[in-house]
Amino acid sequence: MKQFGRYAAVGFEFFALIAAGFLGGRFLDARLGTGYLVWIGLTVGTFASFRTLFRMAQLEQRALEKEDRENEESSERDRHDHG
Repeated sequence: MKQFGRYAAVGFEFFALIAAGFLGGRFLDARLGTGYLVWIGLTVGTFASFRTLFRMAQLEQRALEKEDRENEESSERDRHDHG
C-alpha cells in the first residue's frame, strides 16, 4: 500500500508540473500579449516531469539493489551458521 501512495504521488506530480508550466505560460502570454510562452512553459513543465520520474526510478533502483544486497548477506550468514 505504501508503494501505491508513492506511485500515485509521482503521477500527480507529473501531471501537476506539466499543468503548471502550461498555465504559467498561458498566463504570461495573456499578460504580455505573446503567443509562444505557453509552449515554453509546457516544455519546461514536461522536462521537469520527466526529470522527476527519472529521479524516482533511480531511487527505486537503488532501494531494490540495497534490498538484494541485504538478502544476499543474510543468505550467506544463514549458510555459514548452518553449514
